[in-house]
Amino acid sequence: MKRFTKFATALSTAFLMAAVLATGASAHDNGAAQTPPMGWSSWNLFAANIDEDLIVDIADAMVEYNLDDAGYEYVNLDDNWQSSERDVNGRLQFDPIRFPHDGNWLSGQIHDRGLKMGLYTSNGLYTCQDLPASEFRELSDATSFANWEIDFFKYDYCHNVQLSPTAYGIYGLDVAKPYAPGTEVYEYSYRDAELEGTAYISGDHIDGLGENAGAATFTVTVPEDGTYAINLDFYKKPSNEDVPMFVDINGDSDHPYRMMLPSTGYNGGAPGSRASALFELKAGENTLRFYNPIRSSNRDYDTARYNYKFMSTNLMQATEKYAEENGKENRPITLEICEWGGRQPWVWGGETGNMWRTTGDIAANWNSISSIYDTNVELYKYAGKYGKEEGDNNYGWNHPDMLEVGVGSSLTYDEYVSHFSLWCQMASPLILGNDLRTLDEDQRGCHLALQPVVPDGIPADARRASGDPRNHHERRRHCGRPGSHRNPGHPLSR
Repeated sequence: MKRFTKFATALSTAFLMAAVLATGASAHDNGAAQTPPMGWSSWNLFAANIDEDLIVDIADAMVEYNLDDAGYEYVNLDDNWQSSERDVNGRLQFDPIRFPHDGNWLSGQIHDRGLKMGLYTSNGLYTCQDLPASEFRELSDATSFANWEIDFFKYDYCHNVQLSPTAYGIYGLDVAKPYAPGTEVYEYSYRDAELEGTAYISGDHIDGLGENAGAATFTVTVPEDGTYAINLDFYKKPSNEDVPMFVDINGDSDHPYRMMLPSTGYNGGAPGSRASALFELKAGENTLRFYNPIRSSNRDYDTARYNYKFMSTNLMQATEKYAEENGKENRPITLEICEWGGRQPWVWGGETGNMWRTTGDIAANWNSISSIYDTNVELYKYAGKYGKEEGDNNYGWNHPDMLEVGVGSSLTYDEYVSHFSLWCQMASPLILGNDLRTLDEDQRGCHLALQPVVPDGIPADARRASGDPRNHHERRRHCGRPGSHRNPGHPLSR
């Protein structure tokens, strides 16, 4: 093993800024959900009581009753599809009794019907039903979703672990081809880094990389394009929780890599304090910028924003890799950010996902529906391309939660009509939750009615969402028409 020590010339601040601006790539433009998504979800009616027979029957009903022709395309499995244990390789797996076939079989059944399949986990250690979830497992789980060829991913926020604002220091790093005996190893000292903000040299290491205020950038040189191993020698500090270290590769601050460094009660530690990662580098010079953006004053907000972004990046990379390796067309995954609106996802969601929940969970009563409407309608400026410049594809949809139309018996038919109509006027995703297997002629007529509902009294602001929400929902067929009266035989009044 040959070792080379590199004493790099410091990068100028101007060069660093140019590197950040030169990526040219959109932060999030996966090509999915260019209009508000439409489909069905298992949660509102069936909750945790789902199996593969139910899901295939629902897909059959969507096709049989022409809901697919009306724009409903997603069949989404909410919580409780997965086993309580990961497999021997640490991968998520379907419940072995209720879903005896694998994920590819189920997605194949749904795709064969011309529909798309959605799955669910949480941005936490467990889902809301206390099953394995995806925080700190983003790469593994995104790979599984891509391999199963799913099309929609709802990412909840139960059991979330907030990222620590603590920042470890850096002694230096090694760069080499991974698992390649005799390869050249390039060594970089803390003295080789360009420091920004609060970052400073403390004896034999770099410190001051926390609170989104300081950063250290190393310029590393490699002989050819490819995958390289990075061994980071870090300086420990006492912490009772794992510590994140973010890395921008070649100025790409839109898609930072997140390393998780172990908690410790000690100071110092190199060379034993080593963290490894695999990065794609280009021949010649590359920049690696190390920092911790999590702020003590906004820890929850920052955790949500960066962790959802990390999953978003892994999903896009996983689908692209799967398509390339299997000679298939890329299937982008529509990402729903579901942190219940407490961390203002409408502000950052367009750079991360395709839709975002704006409130807590909906319930099948008018107080819940009207309260959610009152909140969501005020966010019209964040719906779709409202106010976006030409070519800005970082947009998505305010999601006031799934529809309660046809779920339970506490709502009247007129309330169903109003509920459906208000969601349409806000350019909201339309995700059904009723039992599509029991649709009769009246139900089909309600779902497939051609005339959009524009009730009197809807605030003008709601109609301005993304220009005019009706532009996005004109193609939608939905329940009710102005002046409609209750139909005793209408299944959605159940």
